[in-house]
Amino acid sequence: MATKRQWDSVINHWTRLSTGKTRGDESIGTDDCAFCGRYYKLRCDGCPISAKTGMSECMDTPYDDILLEYERRNFSTEFFDTALFRRLAKKELEFLKKLRKEVRGD
Repeated sequence: MATKRQWDSVINHWTRLSTGKTRGDESIGTDDCAFCGRYYKLRCDGCPISAKTGMSECMDTPYDDILLEYERRNFSTEFFDTALFRRLAKKELEFLKKLRKEVRGD
């Protein structure tokens, strides 16, 4: 089960991404996600996002739209500085907040 600290880290991460106030080279990759740090090597087994969707790697969440657009832009990191990215990141943030409420009640 994900800890409160992991939830806080994930929520704070997506808050920064959705507002454009990231730390250094913080990005959408697995290196910057507290859940991925714990569950990714296990094919996401135990991750609350995977438990919700039944999928690994945050598939079937708003994160999919981010990845599709990032790929469409040939993986240009300039995408992360756009209003579209921030809107999509906000959708992922809202998904995560709703999921946290369902799972933890807070």
